[in-house]
Amino acid sequence: MSFKLNDWAYRGSNDFYDRKLRQLAANELPPEKWDYTGDASCKILRNYLFYTFDKLWVERENASEEIKNEFIYESDSGACFNTGLLDKNMQPVYFYCEPNGAQFLQKWIFRDFCNSFTVKYLKIAAQEINKLRRANYFYDPSSNGTKGKFNYWYHFI
Repeated sequence: MSFKLNDWAYRGSNDFYDRKLRQLAANELPPEKWDYTGDASCKILRNYLFYTFDKLWVERENASEEIKNEFIYESDSGACFNTGLLDKNMQPVYFYCEPNGAQFLQKWIFRDFCNSFTVKYLKIAAQEINKLRRANYFYDPSSNGTKGKFNYWYHFI
């Protein structure tokens, strides 16, 4: 299966990205099982990010031009999306990228995960990052978000 995130951003070497996922899971996120039994690769977290980005991409494509950057932010200096995760301080976690200078590859290169406290160190204005929306899982998936709310919302925060 091909995920949009793979086409959108180069995530670095497998070792680099795996290390970033493990650091995020161990140091930033509340305790949660992010891998399968006996596996320390954070595959559950990795897949969560893939599917969340795909969901945001669809929402962005269906949005009007003036609010597209509220789903996945892109500017000349950087790109970012809200992962929908909350860190140990209940702050949103963002997936931050910078322009990829390599030709014929993805437009963006992943640099790090950040939160509301660390966004001041990025090349994107904090007020733009604060506008980023989480993926919307509250609508009935069979309706593409056009008919009523998803009735089992109590599973979500």
